[in-house]
Amino acid sequence: MWCRNCNIETNEEMCPVCGDSTIEDLPIEIYWCNQCNTPIIQMVNQMDKGICPICGKKTKYLSKDLRPVFPEERLLLEILLNKKINEFITSSVWAVNNRYYIDGKSISIPSKMFQMADIDVIRERLEKHKKYNSYEYFDKHIETFTKANRGRLNYLKEESFEFVKKTASKFEEEKLVHRIINNWPN
Repeated sequence: MWCRNCNIETNEEMCPVCGDSTIEDLPIEIYWCNQCNTPIIQMVNQMDKGICPICGKKTKYLSKDLRPVFPEERLLLEILLNKKINEFITSSVWAVNNRYYIDGKSISIPSKMFQMADIDVIRERLEKHKKYNSYEYFDKHIETFTKANRGRLNYLKEESFEFVKKTASKFEEEKLVHRIINNWPN
């Protein structure tokens, strides 16, 4: 449990210091490693926060959340920004809300850019250049990200396994199997 007000970890649903309600998950922060060119997900109270688990170098704070930008969206971004097609193809590209991070450098995309864009021209350019798009570098960046965040990903996997076990323990085995089989997507 985590108290957002006091920034402390506790086992209680109410913070023993301020009395506010706590949240179940510890907050995370995203850092950027220039050496490895990848985002690092770290808990706010992590002892080695700000250090890359791959190279051991100091990282810089990036954001509270982040998602990968797939090659199709990257191509759209290049078109919207009037960049050369595939200018960012080798770059590590990530996003949160209207902010993109290209190799750790922030680019804010104003919503007006989307409103003013000529959709027909964009569709035409996307169609024309999609054959030159590639997952080669994207896959390499995801591999580095996975390696750098192995601990966090394992934590999430274990947490989900425990949730499934805990939930499944509330049902008789026969009813659980019957429920799974009858609700399995075709």
